[in-house]
Amino acid sequence: MEVAIDTILQYLAKQQRPDGSFDSLESYPPEHPLGHKNWFFTDPSPFIHANILCALQDIPAPLARSITQKGCQFIQQRQEWRGLWRFWQHGGTTHNVPIDLDDTALCSYILTRNGFRVHNQRYLLANIDSQGYFLTWLLPHWRLWRYPGLYRFLRRDIRHLQAVLASPMLSTADKEPAVAANVLLYLGETSKTKRCIQQILQQLERPCEAPLQYYDDPLVIFYHVSRAYRNGVLSFRGAAAAFEQYCSDMPTPANVFKQAMLATTLLNFDLLNQSRLEPIIQTIQKSATSQAMESYIYFVSKDRHFRAGSPELTAALCAEALATYHRRYASAYKA
Repeated sequence: MEVAIDTILQYLAKQQRPDGSFDSLESYPPEHPLGHKNWFFTDPSPFIHANILCALQDIPAPLARSITQKGCQFIQQRQEWRGLWRFWQHGGTTHNVPIDLDDTALCSYILTRNGFRVHNQRYLLANIDSQGYFLTWLLPHWRLWRYPGLYRFLRRDIRHLQAVLASPMLSTADKEPAVAANVLLYLGETSKTKRCIQQILQQLERPCEAPLQYYDDPLVIFYHVSRAYRNGVLSFRGAAAAFEQYCSDMPTPANVFKQAMLATTLLNFDLLNQSRLEPIIQTIQKSATSQAMESYIYFVSKDRHFRAGSPELTAALCAEALATYHRRYASAYKA
């Protein structure tokens, strides 16, 4: 297993660009005019990049640290107004999009985990609806008036967003548990975030009915929630029973990307079902050693006409699953 993890890390180090970034890929459904292209390269996205680095955070190998340190350079380069990030920078070949809490939280989490200081928590905490649920897009609204500099920046920024705001790609009031769980990974469990945590737990009582706007599988919600739980949002332990029930009704995913997500989520929640985990881990290990990494759908546009992923993201999630399995079961054997 250690050989498989090292093989993945070697692959990621080779694929990492000189500026520290990883390639982002996009695809479209067959009925879309661009659908025949299948997966192809797009503008580098801090979102794909930050998720790759998130998966490596608890792997103690020096190469994982080296990849992360180099990767933090790219995140810093893509920072916008005082610790804010968006899926793509303006001026690329793709749509201009607003600042979002998904990118911002993940990039901030990676930087703070690696010794950098980010001063944006108050802005994220203000980007909520009347029920305390985190909104996906950071746009100029009344809760941000208390921060005049940020409000003026967002007012200027919105001039570049008219096309996408008029399209079905997004809505200004968007919110969903998979995004909010990433915000909570960064902000943690506090008196100011508890309302959102409780609402996500309620949504996960019926995971197949949970709002999925920019992710297309309830498994992703559970994965994000379990990742936040592993990193200190202890109330998310309440989602473990819902995930166990969800798994009992769900066949093993067909692709290694979601198999890795499933395995890591089971392990994060301490649902150590060896008969369920062992075949998945063996499949992931086999894929790792053969370096047969492909791109799979992780993030989608609201209208489902855009999908994002990358082979490097698949590889990183496989490394995370193997390392988490190895660590948990090594501890169990020692005990």
